[in-house]
Amino acid sequence: MILGNKLRCWWRRIKAPVLAGRGNLFQRAAYRTLAAFISRNKGKIASHDLEGLALWLMYHPEAGVLPCDGWKMDNPPTVSAEELAGLRAHRAADAAAVARRIGLEHIRLADSPRASAAGFSVAVHVHVFYPEMFPQILDALANIPVPYDLYVSVPHGLEDKVGSALETSAAGLRKGVKVLPCPNRGRDIAPMLCLFGKCLAGYDYVAHFHTKKSLHVIDRRGWLDHILARLLGGPELVSAIFELLGHGYGMVAHDDYLPVPEDPTGWMHNLAYAEDLVVRSGLDVDLRRDYTPISFPQGSMFWARTDFLRRFFELSLTFDDFPAEPVGVDGTIAHALERMFFLWGAGSGLKVGVLGGDD
Repeated sequence: MILGNKLRCWWRRIKAPVLAGRGNLFQRAAYRTLAAFISRNKGKIASHDLEGLALWLMYHPEAGVLPCDGWKMDNPPTVSAEELAGLRAHRAADAAAVARRIGLEHIRLADSPRASAAGFSVAVHVHVFYPEMFPQILDALANIPVPYDLYVSVPHGLEDKVGSALETSAAGLRKGVKVLPCPNRGRDIAPMLCLFGKCLAGYDYVAHFHTKKSLHVIDRRGWLDHILARLLGGPELVSAIFELLGHGYGMVAHDDYLPVPEDPTGWMHNLAYAEDLVVRSGLDVDLRRDYTPISFPQGSMFWARTDFLRRFFELSLTFDDFPAEPVGVDGTIAHALERMFFLWGAGSGLKVGVLGGDD
């Protein structure tokens, strides 16, 4: 168990400079070696000592250490199997209470009627950071069974590659296409808000996707495949999502792809940023008291009603509010915004639907 914590400690120290492009030859080699080892021994390394320590820190704020920073502790407390079971039960109860406040439901599309193909306007935003992955998303968008407008954001210098993909892809029911370059700030979320927010807010329904590679995740393409299968997996599936959005649901997202035992709160280093966003947006919520552990769409892709996202689209943010790359996998305003997507419709009476793989 101690080995598991030590490996994660080394992993975190090495991966940050490597992913930021500053890693030396030794760090890059060590990163590849540890990534392969962790992939083969994932179950052993994600051992109860790490999970237990994070859960213990979640419910002992007086320790002054965030749960996600437990790996830094020199003399961490020992959490017995009995105590771990109790902490798990406590967190499960808290997560259920948060889900009730959000109005979050795990739903089966097989039980849902199908929507009419008329009567609502649809826009799709795609942020393209990895152009080689854009065709995969375009293929999935062909499953949208109603006419829609496509908005594409792309960092400066990559516009030609995006245009080539659009020219060779099947258009399906795609109507207008607008491609705009943008600064490489705020990952996929800043372009959605700062570049196209006013346009997207004029539609009834909006979808948000991006070319997610997740270099800090060993299975790089699996995450995007997981999301596209649940949100664009076929015309009937997308029609069922429209039916949900038309009957009481403000957002439909996918189930979680990755367990994160080292962060049972879900907030990591992003809670202070999120609390500032609460003030900016006028949300009447207490994140620490009522929304911990937070539930959110891992990877920030979803379908939504634009009235559910009204507070998000009305945020007075610009690209300058987001730090320049390279940034890490945590601790920025973009990461805080990702964790708040289920909360923007608080008080609207609209529910959030989460789709799994057995629907």
